[in-house]
Amino acid sequence: MKQAVAAIAILAFPVSFALADDAAEQAKPGLHLKIPAGWKSRMREPPAGNAKLPTVMQIDAHEGTGAFSLKLTFFGNAPRKLSDDDVKTVATAAAQQYVDKSVEKTVDLQELKSDNFLGYYATFTDSAPKPGDFPAVTSLVARLGDGLMAVTIMHQKDSKNLPTALEMLRTATVIKGAAGAAGANAPAAANVVRVTSPDGKWALVFDLPDAQPADTDRSDDGKSTQLKTLAGQVICSAFIEPATKAGDAKVVRAFYWSKERQAPLQYSNIKMLGDDKLAILEYTVDGTDPNIHGYLVHEGTWIDIHLSRPAGTATDTAAMEKAIKSARFEPLTK
Repeated sequence: MKQAVAAIAILAFPVSFALADDAAEQAKPGLHLKIPAGWKSRMREPPAGNAKLPTVMQIDAHEGTGAFSLKLTFFGNAPRKLSDDDVKTVATAAAQQYVDKSVEKTVDLQELKSDNFLGYYATFTDSAPKPGDFPAVTSLVARLGDGLMAVTIMHQKDSKNLPTALEMLRTATVIKGAAGAAGANAPAAANVVRVTSPDGKWALVFDLPDAQPADTDRSDDGKSTQLKTLAGQVICSAFIEPATKAGDAKVVRAFYWSKERQAPLQYSNIKMLGDDKLAILEYTVDGTDPNIHGYLVHEGTWIDIHLSRPAGTATDTAAMEKAIKSARFEPLTK
Protein backbone atom coordinates (compact mmCIF):
# COMPACT_ATOMS: atom_id res chain seq x y z
CA MET A 1 0.00 0.00 0.00
CA LYS A 2 1.16 3.53 -0.70
CA GLN A 3 1.98 5.88 2.15
CA ALA A 4 -0.72 8.36 3.17
CA VAL A 5 -0.17 11.66 4.96
CA ALA A 6 -2.56 11.77 7.89
CA ALA A 7 -2.48 15.57 8.14
CA ILE A 8 -4.14 16.02 4.77
CA ALA A 9 -6.72 13.28 5.12
CA ILE A 10 -7.91 14.32 8.56
CA LEU A 11 -8.91 17.81 7.41
CA ALA A 12 -11.55 16.32 5.14
CA PHE A 13 -13.34 14.35 7.84
CA PRO A 14 -16.93 15.36 8.73
CA VAL A 15 -16.08 16.43 12.27
CA SER A 16 -15.74 20.02 13.43
CA PHE A 17 -12.11 20.47 14.43
CA ALA A 18 -10.62 23.87 13.61
CA LEU A 19 -6.92 24.65 13.52
CA ALA A 20 -5.44 27.04 16.07
CA ASP A 21 -5.49 30.77 15.45
CA ASP A 22 -2.27 32.79 15.52
CA ALA A 23 -2.50 33.57 19.24
CA ALA A 24 -3.05 29.95 20.19
CA GLU A 25 -0.24 28.88 17.91
CA GLN A 26 2.18 30.68 20.23
CA ALA A 27 1.24 28.23 22.99
CA LYS A 28 0.76 25.16 20.81
CA PRO A 29 1.18 21.98 22.86
CA GLY A 30 3.94 19.60 21.92
CA LEU A 31 3.83 15.83 21.75
CA HIS A 32 6.25 13.66 23.72
CA LEU A 33 6.85 10.09 22.58
CA LYS A 34 9.22 7.50 23.98
CA ILE A 35 10.64 6.38 20.65
CA PRO A 36 12.35 2.96 20.77
CA ALA A 37 16.12 2.93 20.49
CA GLY A 38 17.24 2.59 16.89
CA TRP A 39 14.05 4.05 15.40
CA LYS A 40 14.69 7.25 13.46
CA SER A 41 12.36 10.25 13.68
CA ARG A 42 12.18 13.41 11.59
CA MET A 43 9.75 16.30 11.27
CA ARG A 44 7.97 17.27 8.05
CA GLU A 45 7.22 20.98 8.08
CA PRO A 46 4.12 22.25 6.19
CA PRO A 47 4.64 23.66 2.69
CA ALA A 48 5.53 27.34 2.39
CA GLY A 49 2.43 29.49 2.71
CA ASN A 50 0.58 26.89 4.82
CA ALA A 51 1.93 27.75 8.24
CA LYS A 52 -1.32 26.79 9.98
CA LEU A 53 -1.10 23.21 8.80
CA PRO A 54 0.41 21.00 11.48
CA THR A 55 3.83 19.44 11.28
CA VAL A 56 3.98 15.75 10.39
CA MET A 57 6.33 13.48 12.35
CA GLN A 58 7.79 10.52 10.49
CA ILE A 59 9.36 7.58 12.30
CA ASP A 60 11.19 4.88 10.36
CA ALA A 61 12.55 1.54 11.47
CA HIS A 62 13.37 -1.86 10.05
CA GLU A 63 12.16 -5.32 10.91
CA GLY A 64 13.27 -8.72 9.72
CA THR A 65 11.00 -8.81 6.67
CA GLY A 66 11.31 -5.19 5.52
CA ALA A 67 10.79 -1.52 6.28
CA PHE A 68 8.46 0.06 8.84
CA SER A 69 7.25 3.66 8.61
CA LEU A 70 4.92 5.73 10.78
CA LYS A 71 3.49 9.18 10.01
CA LEU A 72 1.83 11.13 12.80
CA THR A 73 0.00 14.44 12.95
CA PHE A 74 -1.07 16.00 16.23
CA PHE A 75 -3.63 18.81 16.33
CA GLY A 76 -2.91 20.13 19.80
CA ASN A 77 -5.42 22.97 20.13
CA ALA A 78 -9.03 21.85 19.72
CA PRO A 79 -11.98 24.24 20.04
CA ARG A 80 -13.77 21.53 22.02
CA LYS A 81 -12.96 18.14 23.48
CA LEU A 82 -14.02 15.35 21.17
CA SER A 83 -16.44 12.79 22.57
CA ASP A 84 -15.72 9.07 22.42
CA ASP A 85 -18.21 8.79 19.55
CA ASP A 86 -16.46 11.64 17.69
CA VAL A 87 -13.15 9.79 17.92
CA LYS A 88 -14.69 6.57 16.64
CA THR A 89 -16.39 8.42 13.76
CA VAL A 90 -13.14 10.06 12.66
CA ALA A 91 -11.24 6.78 13.01
CA THR A 92 -13.78 4.99 10.83
CA ALA A 93 -13.57 7.69 8.17
CA ALA A 94 -9.77 7.61 8.20
CA ALA A 95 -9.68 3.84 7.77
CA GLN A 96 -12.31 3.74 5.03
CA GLN A 97 -9.81 4.78 2.33
CA TYR A 98 -8.05 1.40 2.63
CA VAL A 99 -11.11 -0.88 2.44
CA ASP A 100 -11.51 -1.30 -1.33
CA LYS A 101 -7.96 -2.53 -1.97
CA SER A 102 -7.71 -4.66 1.16
CA VAL A 103 -8.11 -8.35 1.85
CA GLU A 104 -10.37 -7.55 4.81
CA LYS A 105 -12.98 -5.44 2.89
CA THR A 106 -14.29 -3.99 6.15
CA VAL A 107 -13.25 -1.61 8.94
CA ASP A 108 -12.67 -3.62 12.12
CA LEU A 109 -11.83 -1.00 14.76
CA GLN A 110 -9.75 -1.95 17.80
CA GLU A 111 -9.66 0.25 20.91
CA LEU A 112 -6.43 1.62 22.38
CA LYS A 113 -6.59 3.63 25.59
CA SER A 114 -4.88 4.94 28.71
CA ASP A 115 -5.86 7.52 31.34
CA ASN A 116 -5.44 10.45 28.93
CA PHE A 117 -5.63 8.66 25.57
CA LEU A 118 -8.49 7.10 23.62
CA GLY A 119 -7.86 5.77 20.13
CA TYR A 120 -9.28 3.42 17.55
CA TYR A 121 -7.26 1.66 14.88
CA ALA A 122 -7.76 -0.81 12.05
CA THR A 123 -5.23 -2.86 10.11
CA PHE A 124 -5.53 -3.76 6.43
CA THR A 125 -3.64 -6.14 4.15
CA ASP A 126 -3.11 -5.11 0.53
CA SER A 127 -4.93 -7.57 -1.76
CA ALA A 128 -2.50 -6.96 -4.64
CA PRO A 129 0.70 -5.25 -3.43
CA LYS A 130 3.06 -3.90 -6.06
CA PRO A 131 6.86 -4.22 -5.82
CA GLY A 132 8.13 -1.63 -3.37
CA ASP A 133 4.75 -1.11 -1.69
CA PHE A 134 4.07 -1.97 1.94
CA PRO A 135 1.90 -5.10 2.24
CA ALA A 136 -0.05 -3.77 5.24
CA VAL A 137 -1.23 -0.52 6.80
CA THR A 138 -2.68 0.42 10.18
CA SER A 139 -4.77 3.60 10.48
CA LEU A 140 -5.25 5.14 13.93
CA VAL A 141 -7.08 8.21 15.23
CA ALA A 142 -6.95 9.15 18.91
CA ARG A 143 -7.90 11.83 21.39
CA LEU A 144 -4.92 12.82 23.53
CA GLY A 145 -5.83 15.35 26.19
CA ASP A 146 -7.70 18.06 24.30
CA GLY A 147 -5.99 17.27 21.00
CA LEU A 148 -6.47 14.92 18.09
CA MET A 149 -3.82 12.51 16.80
CA ALA A 150 -3.94 10.97 13.32
CA VAL A 151 -1.49 8.18 12.49
CA THR A 152 -0.72 6.06 9.43
CA ILE A 153 1.57 3.05 9.99
CA MET A 154 2.94 1.26 6.91
CA HIS A 155 4.39 -2.13 7.76
CA GLN A 156 4.98 -5.76 6.90
CA LYS A 157 2.49 -8.57 7.48
CA ASP A 158 2.53 -9.82 11.08
CA SER A 159 4.74 -6.87 11.99
CA LYS A 160 6.62 -7.22 15.26
CA ASN A 161 7.14 -3.45 15.37
CA LEU A 162 3.41 -2.68 15.23
CA PRO A 163 2.61 -3.58 18.89
CA THR A 164 5.63 -1.52 19.98
CA ALA A 165 4.43 1.47 17.95
CA LEU A 166 0.91 1.22 19.35
CA GLU A 167 2.26 1.15 22.90
CA MET A 168 4.46 4.17 22.12
CA LEU A 169 1.35 6.07 20.96
CA ARG A 170 -0.81 4.88 23.88
CA THR A 171 1.72 6.26 26.39
CA ALA A 172 2.25 9.59 24.59
CA THR A 173 1.98 12.76 26.65
CA VAL A 174 1.35 16.42 25.86
CA ILE A 175 3.83 19.16 26.76
CA LYS A 176 2.41 22.67 26.98
CA GLY A 177 3.90 25.32 24.72
CA ALA A 178 6.16 28.15 25.79
CA ALA A 179 3.20 30.43 26.51
CA GLY A 180 1.40 27.75 28.52
CA ALA A 181 1.44 27.29 32.25
CA ALA A 182 4.09 24.58 32.14
CA GLY A 183 6.27 26.48 29.71
CA ALA A 184 6.40 29.59 31.89
CA ASN A 185 8.52 27.80 34.48
CA ALA A 186 10.38 25.48 32.12
CA PRO A 187 14.18 25.20 32.48
CA ALA A 188 16.18 27.46 30.22
CA ALA A 189 17.77 26.10 27.07
CA ALA A 190 21.39 25.03 27.34
CA ASN A 191 24.39 24.92 25.01
CA VAL A 192 25.47 21.38 25.89
CA VAL A 193 23.69 18.03 25.51
CA ARG A 194 24.52 15.11 27.83
CA VAL A 195 23.41 11.54 27.28
CA THR A 196 24.03 9.17 30.17
CA SER A 197 25.44 5.72 29.38
CA PRO A 198 23.27 2.67 30.15
CA ASP A 199 25.47 1.75 33.13
CA GLY A 200 25.49 5.33 34.45
CA LYS A 201 29.30 5.50 34.54
CA TRP A 202 29.88 8.05 31.80
CA ALA A 203 28.08 10.50 29.55
CA LEU A 204 28.25 11.42 25.89
CA VAL A 205 28.54 15.21 25.64
CA PHE A 206 28.35 17.54 22.64
CA ASP A 207 27.86 21.26 22.11
CA LEU A 208 24.46 22.29 20.75
CA PRO A 209 23.43 25.92 21.30
CA ASP A 210 19.85 26.52 22.51
CA ALA A 211 19.20 22.83 23.19
CA GLN A 212 16.04 22.21 25.21
CA PRO A 213 16.34 20.18 28.42
CA ALA A 214 15.73 16.46 27.86
CA ASP A 215 15.98 13.33 29.96
CA THR A 216 17.77 10.18 28.88
CA ASP A 217 15.40 7.21 28.52
CA ARG A 218 16.75 3.76 29.35
CA SER A 219 15.43 0.67 27.58
CA ASP A 220 13.46 -1.90 29.57
CA ASP A 221 16.43 -4.28 29.61
CA GLY A 222 18.76 -1.50 30.81
CA LYS A 223 21.22 -2.00 27.95
CA SER A 224 20.44 1.06 25.82
CA THR A 225 19.74 4.75 26.31
CA GLN A 226 18.36 7.44 24.04
CA LEU A 227 17.68 11.15 24.06
CA LYS A 228 15.43 13.34 21.94
CA THR A 229 15.36 17.12 22.06
CA LEU A 230 15.19 20.32 20.01
CA ALA A 231 17.63 23.20 19.57
CA GLY A 232 15.79 25.95 17.76
CA GLN A 233 14.77 24.33 14.47
CA VAL A 234 17.31 21.52 14.80
CA ILE A 235 15.97 18.09 15.78
CA CYS A 236 18.42 16.13 17.91
CA SER A 237 18.53 12.48 18.90
CA ALA A 238 21.28 10.35 20.39
CA PHE A 239 21.40 6.59 20.93
CA ILE A 240 23.79 4.47 23.00
CA GLU A 241 23.38 0.70 22.64
CA PRO A 242 25.48 -2.47 22.88
CA ALA A 243 27.99 -3.01 20.09
CA THR A 244 26.74 -5.54 17.55
CA LYS A 245 30.26 -6.59 16.57
CA ALA A 246 33.88 -5.53 16.90
CA GLY A 247 35.08 -2.54 14.90
CA ASP A 248 35.72 1.19 14.85
CA ALA A 249 33.41 4.12 14.14
CA LYS A 250 33.43 3.42 10.40
CA VAL A 251 32.08 -0.07 11.07
CA VAL A 252 29.25 1.48 13.09
CA ARG A 253 28.48 3.90 10.27
CA ALA A 254 28.37 1.11 7.68
CA PHE A 255 26.03 -0.95 9.87
CA TYR A 256 23.54 1.85 10.56
CA TRP A 257 23.69 3.28 7.05
CA SER A 258 22.75 -0.10 5.59
CA LYS A 259 19.59 0.01 7.72
CA GLU A 260 18.91 3.72 7.14
CA ARG A 261 18.84 3.26 3.37
CA GLN A 262 15.98 0.77 3.68
CA ALA A 263 13.64 3.51 4.91
CA PRO A 264 11.19 4.76 2.23
CA LEU A 265 12.95 8.13 1.80
CA GLN A 266 14.70 9.98 -1.01
CA TYR A 267 18.37 10.50 -0.10
CA SER A 268 20.73 12.89 -1.91
CA ASN A 269 24.02 14.76 -1.30
CA ILE A 270 25.40 11.74 0.56
CA LYS A 271 28.84 12.32 2.12
CA MET A 272 31.06 10.08 4.27
CA LEU A 273 33.39 12.18 6.46
CA GLY A 274 35.43 11.83 9.63
CA ASP A 275 37.69 8.95 10.65
CA ASP A 276 37.73 5.68 12.61
CA LYS A 277 37.24 7.61 15.88
CA LEU A 278 34.27 9.73 14.75
CA ALA A 279 32.65 8.66 11.48
CA ILE A 280 30.26 11.23 10.00
CA LEU A 281 27.41 10.68 7.54
CA GLU A 282 25.71 13.61 5.82
CA TYR A 283 22.72 13.48 3.48
CA THR A 284 19.63 15.40 2.43
CA VAL A 285 16.13 13.92 2.65
CA ASP A 286 13.55 14.76 -0.03
CA GLY A 287 15.85 17.46 -1.42
CA THR A 288 15.30 19.94 1.43
CA ASP A 289 16.12 18.50 4.86
CA PRO A 290 19.84 18.19 5.76
CA ASN A 291 20.77 15.39 8.16
CA ILE A 292 24.06 14.61 9.91
CA HIS A 293 24.97 11.49 11.91
CA GLY A 294 28.03 11.09 14.09
CA TYR A 295 29.06 7.51 14.97
CA LEU A 296 31.35 6.53 17.83
CA VAL A 297 32.44 3.47 19.82
CA HIS A 298 32.99 3.66 23.58
CA GLU A 299 33.32 0.98 26.28
CA GLY A 300 31.53 -1.75 24.38
CA THR A 301 28.74 0.48 23.06
CA TRP A 302 27.82 1.99 19.70
CA ILE A 303 26.73 5.61 19.55
CA ASP A 304 24.65 7.43 16.95
CA ILE A 305 24.14 11.21 17.20
CA HIS A 306 21.57 12.42 14.68
CA LEU A 307 20.89 16.09 13.87
CA SER A 308 18.44 17.28 11.23
CA ARG A 309 16.97 20.61 10.13
CA PRO A 310 13.72 20.74 8.11
CA ALA A 311 14.17 23.01 5.07
CA GLY A 312 17.72 23.78 6.20
CA THR A 313 20.58 25.62 4.49
CA ALA A 314 24.33 25.22 4.11
CA THR A 315 24.75 27.35 7.23
CA ASP A 316 22.60 24.91 9.21
CA THR A 317 24.62 21.98 7.87
CA ALA A 318 27.89 23.60 8.92
CA ALA A 319 26.56 24.31 12.42
CA MET A 320 25.29 20.73 12.82
CA GLU A 321 28.63 19.33 11.65
CA LYS A 322 30.40 21.49 14.21
CA ALA A 323 28.12 20.12 16.94
CA ILE A 324 28.85 16.52 15.90
CA LYS A 325 32.60 17.14 15.92
CA SER A 326 32.41 18.44 19.50
CA ALA A 327 31.31 15.00 20.80
CA ARG A 328 33.30 13.77 23.79
CA PHE A 329 32.96 11.55 26.86
CA GLU A 330 32.87 12.54 30.52
CA PRO A 331 33.09 10.17 33.51
CA LEU A 332 30.24 10.31 36.00
CA THR A 333 30.66 9.91 39.74
CA LYS A 334 27.93 8.36 41.87
